[in-house]
Amino acid sequence: MLGELSDSPNGVNTVSHTKDEQFDIELKNAKKNDVGCLLIIHGYGSHGKGGLIRDALREKLETLLNDKVIKTCIYGEDFKILDRDANRLRHQYTELESLFHMTNKGVTVVEV
Repeated sequence: MLGELSDSPNGVNTVSHTKDEQFDIELKNAKKNDVGCLLIIHGYGSHGKGGLIRDALREKLETLLNDKVIKTCIYGEDFKILDRDANRLRHQYTELESLFHMTNKGVTVVEV
């Protein structure tokens, strides 16, 4: 998993998700370093119908959300003006503004 922590506390960290254990490390580091939000780039799959990495990540994130380990999880295709959490995060983390201008099934926003 790649990604560097934002210079400012409560910033956005961009992460390329490739392995489950690497995601766990990034999530733990984000919490430890007061990073408020992760933008996870997992891709959409080469056949145009969602890939294994994306599906596995979504399943894991739903569990983390239910267990209250993460605050919010918004899939790229749902990061729109009509979504209340997306709007809140867009205003809180200006780095996410560009997601409002496109639908991207290959990313997920996680508020830690």
